[in-house]
Amino acid sequence: MTEGIDRQTIVEAAIGLLAEMVRREPKSLTEETRLFEELGLDSVNTLELLMQLEEQLEFQFDADTLEQRYLETVGTLASYVAKQASV
Repeated sequence: MTEGIDRQTIVEAAIGLLAEMVRREPKSLTEETRLFEELGLDSVNTLELLMQLEEQLEFQFDADTLEQRYLETVGTLASYVAKQASV
């Protein structure tokens, strides 16, 4: 597991993966982009995103601490990952 992943690295990885998933330009996505409301993700897409982030960042999510509020925006997801990676 990678210790202390840089938050900006997480943001860039998430944006890259999301842009590919929803077929949008990466530059059209920001930390404020809402995963469900704006991008139309569902639980299946979200699980796929999390698995790809784990693989790309060499990080393991703790399913017990993952809550819906961490999946509201690119930024909230990045903050959650950064916090979990530093534990």
